[in-house]
Amino acid sequence: MVLNKKIWVAVGFIIVAFTSILVYARLHNEQSVTANTYQTWQKTFVTRQSDQATYVNAGVDGKKMAMSEAQGLGMLITAQAGRKGWASQTDFDHLLAYYQQNRLVVANQQTHLMNWRQRDVKGAWRTDAHSATDGDLYIAYALHAAASVWPKQATTYNTLAKTIAADILRYEYNDQQQLLTVGDWATADTAAYRVMRTSDVMPSVFTSLAELTNDQRWGQVSDSMLTKLATLSKQHKTGLVPDFAVVTKQGVRAAKAKEVATKQDGHYAYNAARVPMMLADSSDHRAV
Repeated sequence: MVLNKKIWVAVGFIIVAFTSILVYARLHNEQSVTANTYQTWQKTFVTRQSDQATYVNAGVDGKKMAMSEAQGLGMLITAQAGRKGWASQTDFDHLLAYYQQNRLVVANQQTHLMNWRQRDVKGAWRTDAHSATDGDLYIAYALHAAASVWPKQATTYNTLAKTIAADILRYEYNDQQQLLTVGDWATADTAAYRVMRTSDVMPSVFTSLAELTNDQRWGQVSDSMLTKLATLSKQHKTGLVPDFAVVTKQGVRAAKAKEVATKQDGHYAYNAARVPMMLADSSDHRAV
């Protein structure tokens, strides 16, 4: 009996040890995979423009192209990697510097929005001088995230994030419908003023900016855009939403082909594909 008891104690220790090893291996492996994924992304896409500035290369077929959406997401990825110790503040600041060098000018006044695209055209770096709202949202959100990762620069990062948030509401906001427009070019005297890009519905970003700025309009934007997104989802049996929607007196509808940009405007395409990611960490029932 004593021998059997000792054997079972030994077996128990072996089971505990083996389970501990499995748990450690799984957690460690998951972290290693994530770290390797970040490092691969960083080496593949982050491109040096100068000694102090880098951009996220969104080009294809060997062509170089920077976009505000890619830059903002790259800044957010780098801030999150910095939280894990995989990226440095210098990595983040080099991406930030590129954004600062490519800010949008409206009516001869430099804003804190970013020109939405820069690309290599026959060896010359050319800029498309308009903004894209999603890119500006990502950049502001990334700065707010970076403030908690590198607290010595928190004031600087948060101050800039507040300024970007203010310019979004100044240049990319439909105050009649309390929704964000697709860019600075969608002004009140154009049909584009009533267009909503579904991937611009970012509840967590809106909450972050509301807390940072104490501006109640961010809460109104979140409520209005989430409601419209939920309405769009109910209009199709799959629940999928289109790339773009148009707000009318009757409500909100999917955009028609080429009504905004391409023949896919009213379909679940490259913009709408980002919607699940934008809603994933929201606790609002409309985001489910």
